[in-house]
Amino acid sequence: MLTNLHVKNLALIEEAEVEFGPGLNILTGETGAGKSIILGSIQMALGGKSGPEIIRKGADYALIELVFSVEDPAKRKALEDLGVDDVQDGEVIIARKISPGRSRIKVNGAAFTAAQVREIKGLLIDIHGQHDNTALLSPEEHLRLIDSFCPPQADSIRLALHDKCHELHNLQKEIRALSLDESARAREISFLQFEIDEIQNANLKPGEDVSLEADYRRMSNASRIFDYLKEAENLLAEAPENLSDLSGQIIQAVTRAAAYDPDLESAEKLLNDLDGIISDASRTLRDYMETHEYDEQALADTENRLNTINALKDKYGRSIPDILAACSQKEKKLQELENAAQIVETKMAASQKLQKEITGLAEKLTQIRRKTADELCAKIRKSLKNLNFLDNRFTAAFSKLPQAGENGQDAVNFMIAVNPGEELHPLQKTASGGELSRIMLAVKTCMAEKDGTDTLIFDEIDAGISGRTAQKVAENLHLLAKSHQIICITHLAQIAAMSDEHYRIAKSVVNGRTVTTIEKLSEPEIIEELSRILGGTRITGAVRESAQEMREMARKTDSSS
Repeated sequence: MLTNLHVKNLALIEEAEVEFGPGLNILTGETGAGKSIILGSIQMALGGKSGPEIIRKGADYALIELVFSVEDPAKRKALEDLGVDDVQDGEVIIARKISPGRSRIKVNGAAFTAAQVREIKGLLIDIHGQHDNTALLSPEEHLRLIDSFCPPQADSIRLALHDKCHELHNLQKEIRALSLDESARAREISFLQFEIDEIQNANLKPGEDVSLEADYRRMSNASRIFDYLKEAENLLAEAPENLSDLSGQIIQAVTRAAAYDPDLESAEKLLNDLDGIISDASRTLRDYMETHEYDEQALADTENRLNTINALKDKYGRSIPDILAACSQKEKKLQELENAAQIVETKMAASQKLQKEITGLAEKLTQIRRKTADELCAKIRKSLKNLNFLDNRFTAAFSKLPQAGENGQDAVNFMIAVNPGEELHPLQKTASGGELSRIMLAVKTCMAEKDGTDTLIFDEIDAGISGRTAQKVAENLHLLAKSHQIICITHLAQIAAMSDEHYRIAKSVVNGRTVTTIEKLSEPEIIEELSRILGGTRITGAVRESAQEMREMARKTDSSS
């Protein structure tokens, strides 16, 4: 559950901290006091949209911090799978800092993206805002609700449908590519044959380009090579003071010295070896210059061959293996085009087989959905009865789409009749604003039992209702709060009286600036706030007595439940 909310420098809030409890947490306040800011701050911390405009004027940043307590081991494991660290103790801290230039979100100290946090949100909390009722009018939402209530078997069928439909899409794409008219096919065949011939006639060999580039570099720099080698040969043996003559003079001097001291014989041997090396090097250079001649035609041939290979690289791949692989692919495509009729026939048969498999999977999914829809609608009818729809009928009408796809072949529309003698009509054509709020509450109650969401937030779920209906909604929220943490923003005293914890949101002017504050109310303060809701600007003794009575009735409801 959500145990703590800390907000700083957000819109009209300078700094506020709320410790939420289990059960039914009620938030009340005058219109415009800032109740929506509290809900908005929670949504922003959980990856919702934000911008620098929400930073309180004069502040450098806005900060929102949520603390959740997670007791379910399976949910802790799911959070760890989403990358959340340090959840062994059951605490998850989500903090979002919004600055003019950037926004950062951290979960247990580690950086997360808004999209990642929205995934985490699904495990921790379900927020129902003032404008979410309209989603219930969409038939697509009706199907989504049924699917979310389906057993795991439906998930595996949807996964199989996704794979089969993807395979069918690729197959149909291949069929379209082969199903050209004769003139287009002839042009494609001609062009492919030209490309294949161009590659094959080049007679490419792997690694050929590397050796050719080395040869080209050598031949194009032949004059420089010979100039450098001639200079080296002169220094070794031909110049007036060449290295060969100098080494001979050195050897002669050391040999004479060695005649008087045998210890110099090793130096003499080394010098003789050096003389041999100099002679070998000189001979090697002469042999190179005699055997390597500059061949202008060989250079031109090498350059032309490299140009051919590089032109093929520009068209078909970055290397010779890439070019040869492209040639193989084109040969395969050419063979398919030349035998298009037979291949299309084979692929069409495979396509029809896949379509039958998809239809079969869709039918299985429909069976599961219909059974699930019956169970869900029965639960919703029961919940609606508790919300003062005493003689309601609520069903899911299925129709078949023209063709099965990734999501099966079903279109679903919730049908409802709320008064005796009325015919069933589509939900979007029947429900009023107040009725829609109660229907949404009924749906949320059923879904909360299914998905195990610990915390539910309702922003003015009481819109458009009053009197006995409001009391029924209050009792339903009270009952739901026995198994879930509920945070509810309300304007109705009947709902507020049921609170386990009650918070008042108020707006005031401090030092010339408007500030929104939130405070937890004591029992006497709760009575005073209920009196304000009931009596408005004029709170009489009778109003306070009514507020006291409502609170006592709520306690009796609590003790009897």
